[in-house]
Amino acid sequence: MEREMHIKQEVNDYDMVMDPPSYSRLPLHTMGGLPPSLDELFESMGGIQTTQLNLKPMKQYLETDPVSPKNAKPPPRNIALQTFSSVPAAVKPNPKDPTRVVGERATTSYVSDLYEYIQGHCPKHPVESFEFDEPHLQQFTVSLRLKGLEPVTPAPDRKGDDIELTPRLFPSKKAAKEHVAHLALELLKSIPPEPEHIIVGPGKAKGESPMGELNRYCSQNALPRPHVLDTSNSKPPYSFGCEITINIDGERKFGDPNPSCPNKAAARNRAAQAALNWIADKNPKIVKLKGKSGKAGRVLAPGSVVQIDATDKTIGEIATEACTLLGFKAPQKQLMPVEGVVGMYDVLVILEHGDQETKVGPLKNIFGQKTASKEAMRMTFLTAQYLAKEHYGIKVELTGNSNLELCA
Repeated sequence: MEREMHIKQEVNDYDMVMDPPSYSRLPLHTMGGLPPSLDELFESMGGIQTTQLNLKPMKQYLETDPVSPKNAKPPPRNIALQTFSSVPAAVKPNPKDPTRVVGERATTSYVSDLYEYIQGHCPKHPVESFEFDEPHLQQFTVSLRLKGLEPVTPAPDRKGDDIELTPRLFPSKKAAKEHVAHLALELLKSIPPEPEHIIVGPGKAKGESPMGELNRYCSQNALPRPHVLDTSNSKPPYSFGCEITINIDGERKFGDPNPSCPNKAAARNRAAQAALNWIADKNPKIVKLKGKSGKAGRVLAPGSVVQIDATDKTIGEIATEACTLLGFKAPQKQLMPVEGVVGMYDVLVILEHGDQETKVGPLKNIFGQKTASKEAMRMTFLTAQYLAKEHYGIKVELTGNSNLELCA
């Protein structure tokens, strides 16, 4: 008997649990088996009817309060992007399958040249690190650290309507790395090389391609890097052409920009081989001049033109600048009073260029120190101009506005 009463009590408790109290307060017409509406259900539970809720679409919420992305950066700044040259005029037009420029650059990379130069000339200044920052979205700044030297950073520039100069931005880390490596390479070349590490071997290296041989030739002779223009047709099957420009005795172009090779490497090597054949045939003399301190100065190929802006410059400044640009040592002037004549002078200038020494003068019996110095500098410039043309095949010319009379 007690067991039956206990079972009934458990059944009653179970019914109370399974019968939600909210349904007991529903309107009577909803208890006939029809499900209550959502408004009636909320009302019976003491809630708020959905018709009273003024909910905005999610898009409006995002417009008034947008979600900030993680690690947000300022938008990109306006920076100059790389542009390709037009297709050379020598290319034969094909309206059905036009030729297009697919690449244009100086061969190899400054980064690889930098490591190679450090290994062969100044191993005391190895690369420690390239440091990048991204102040704007997908735009980078860069700094290069060389051991024992100050960090190498690109010069700041002005962007858009900015008033102040800001760090230079690059569209990719690769572009930034190439630029700063070029700056570092120029810096290291201005430092005297360590003699025990000067290694320049003649001839072709084992397994070296014509393109690599041409690059090495220009690098060893401090010539401008070969400029490579890659072309291709626009529809498969693709073929490639290449035109290489080198600056030896003036700009010279080699190769065929009309696509006819199966890949870029074959087109480049064919153009490079044509350039090497011309170099072997002509054997152009590369002039390497030394400066006053004995460091390697400017490297000028025959046919080069050195221009000097003479605007608002004295003849002394022009003559000194000409000597500097040609790699000559600074003129050494000797002013000697004429014995027994007051105010009269003889003047002599010694001009050192390479391993040679040229004497300008002596110019005799010139009245006044100022006039003697001016005449000495005039003759020094004319002599440097003559030596550059006759000995090195280099033309020196003046530009700008000047009232100086330099005729001999």
